Amino acid sequence: MSSIDQKTIIKTVSAINGVDITADGTTVGNSVDTKGFESLTFDFAYSSTTGGTFTPAIEDSADNVTFVAVVDEFLIGTEAQAVPTVANVHTTIGYIGTKQYARASIVASAVVGGAGGAVCVASTAILGSPRRAAIVNNA
Repeated sequence: MSSIDQKTIIKTVSAINGVDITADGTTVGNSVDTKGFESLTFDFAYSSTTGGTFTPAIEDSADNVTFVAVVDEFLIGTEAQAVPTVANVHTTIGYIGTKQYARASIVASAVVGGAGGAVCVASTAILGSPRRAAIVNNA
């Protein structure tokens, strides 16, 4: 039974727009401004894969220009734990760092491409614990 409103205490932002990854390389996501929020979780949605390893990478920045890899002590769950091991799955990584901006990327390796790509991935940033509630959220 759901009896507590969550919609007005979270904000969702597109961290990685849905994209087919068909070759090795890094797909860099969108910057997420955490100003006004105390928590951030990245949710990664993966389609079925035709082969390869797709590792999330979390970076942060104080100025929204220079991003660096976040060390594990500032993550809830590791990037290695968020690698999909089955088709059509969601994985999550929490961020508890001190920087205002964060972003998620996908590092693809040993990709076996094919029609429609090796994997389709999207990520949503879920901002929570607002310093001021209620949030006017996406529809």
